Amino acid sequence: MKKFVLAALVTLCMVLPTFATASWKHGNNESAYSYKSAVIYRILETSDAYVVKYAKAGVAIGQTVVPKKWLKDRPCQLQVRFLPRQLTPYITVIKKDGAFYKVVLNLPESKMDSVWGILRRGSKISAEGVESVELEE
Repeated sequence: MKKFVLAALVTLCMVLPTFATASWKHGNNESAYSYKSAVIYRILETSDAYVVKYAKAGVAIGQTVVPKKWLKDRPCQLQVRFLPRQLTPYITVIKKDGAFYKVVLNLPESKMDSVWGILRRGSKISAEGVESVELEE
């Protein structure tokens, strides 16, 4: 008898979600915001920008430049959040209605962490003219 009741409960738990998802309609419940995140391998700091090296699909590495002046702009287009030591740093690019809205850098607080670095002098990377950030696939 116990086996029958247990089997009936398991069957009920497996069947119920199919009815719940079929009846739910999105309607006007869709957000205007979308986002894409990627793991950060290295973040190099310059006087006016952050150069972020991040994981692309597969084993490739992508690179993007994020101006530091975006921290002070209103509305703020750059947010830097500090993570506990155990968590992996990542970048999130947020879009509103398909257009660039904001970048969130989730980084370790200590600049002694191996993720942080300084770009070599003489590098030709600049934040001038950067209007948006896109993460490549």
